Amino acid sequence: MSFSIAITYLLQKGVEGVRGEYSNDPSDPGKGTVAGVTQETYNQYRVEKGFAPQDIRLIIDIETDEIYRKTFWDLAHCEEIDSAGKPNLAIVHFDTAVQRGPHRSITMLQNLLSETPDGIWGARTFHGVSICNEEAMVFNYLEARKAHYLKRLIDYPPAKNDIHGWMLRLKILSKTVNSNWVWK
Repeated sequence: MSFSIAITYLLQKGVEGVRGEYSNDPSDPGKGTVAGVTQETYNQYRVEKGFAPQDIRLIIDIETDEIYRKTFWDLAHCEEIDSAGKPNLAIVHFDTAVQRGPHRSITMLQNLLSETPDGIWGARTFHGVSICNEEAMVFNYLEARKAHYLKRLIDYPPAKNDIHGWMLRLKILSKTVNSNWVWK
């Protein structure tokens, strides 16, 4: 259930990219993308399915959803978070996995759970998720993401061009999961 909410959130204007909308930003290392899926990722997906690569502009919704589910939702263990009764945390964690990768998202979550961060999902991480206060954890996760973005600005000044998009993404995410978090 939460995956359908997460993918709807992700594939809207101001977040990852709109379904069917082709983008070829020269400053984006992914080159041509549709809904945030790169040509390289799409080629790999099609080959794994036994099909020949084709132009990213021909991607269909079910392929987009499968790519996001397999590459981020499943690898970041979002289904386990959802099954622990934490659907909003699963959505925030999924979005973090899309932006930073599943391993880094698990590490960030483990830090928030006051665990030793190793980026590996296990029984301890699942237990921590199971007993956490979801509302507080979502708030803290969004704060950690904001802190990461601000540190990125210090470490890499050209990232100033991205800050507006990052702020917008977190505002939309906060609203999607009914959090009282705001960018201050």
